[in-house]
Amino acid sequence: MTTLARVMPLSPEDFRLEDMVVAYLVHRFQTLSKESLAELSSLAPELVNCEDQDTLREMLETMREIVFPELIGNYHEGRAGSVSDTERLHKRMEWIGNRIKDKRRAIDMTQDQLAKETGLPQSHISRLEAGKHSPSFRTLERIASALKIPVGELDPASS
Repeated sequence: MTTLARVMPLSPEDFRLEDMVVAYLVHRFQTLSKESLAELSSLAPELVNCEDQDTLREMLETMREIVFPELIGNYHEGRAGSVSDTERLHKRMEWIGNRIKDKRRAIDMTQDQLAKETGLPQSHISRLEAGKHSPSFRTLERIASALKIPVGELDPASS
């Protein structure tokens, strides 16, 4: 028996699921980079301002991708994605992000202006442009509308 077990004998009944989840999240937060923690902190207050379910779902997915980056691809595929699936998803995210940035800059629009036009947080626009998040079709529609272009110019697969 370990010293800890002698000092503090615990059994599975001593733990509630909520306690284990919080302990696990604290552990994950401690391993995040300062940049990831800042992104997560900027998204959390935006949850209160979500006006529709799609935006809320996307915000939660973005937060999940920050806390659990190793799961990107698996969630989108609805199954455990292969390495090539994940690589394809990352390339798609980067390509779409570059398209958004290029189209936005072409009309001299800032990320803040695009955020206001779409109703999305600026930090979310930044993550999309950096290729760190895969946008939902609804988000692509909102961005395309704000940029006054067809959705297919951001993601040909959406056409």
